[in-house]
Amino acid sequence: MDGILAPWHWAILIAVVLLVFGPRKLPELGNSLGKGIRSFKNGLADAQDEMHTAMADAPPEKEPVIAKEPVSAKEPVLVAASTECAGSGAESPATGPSAQAPAEQS
Repeated sequence: MDGILAPWHWAILIAVVLLVFGPRKLPELGNSLGKGIRSFKNGLADAQDEMHTAMADAPPEKEPVIAKEPVSAKEPVLVAASTECAGSGAESPATGPSAQAPAEQS
């Protein structure tokens, strides 16, 4: 069996780890690593539960309203002018300069 997973590669790796950390620190290191992995998995599970809960509690999306009778392009659309526009300074088509009688020119 060649490659990175050869048995003698694992033996060398274990020997180097023993030399660096020592036999007393290895159980502590293993416990810390195990606790870290468990904590990470629990955090992922909690986040997934929150996502599922949030998606279940969210209101469903509203469907778009579709007109029953389409408006044809040939039919004119009439818009009534309100009195609010006249007081706001905007000129409505009925009171604008083009609707006023032309001034007499002398």
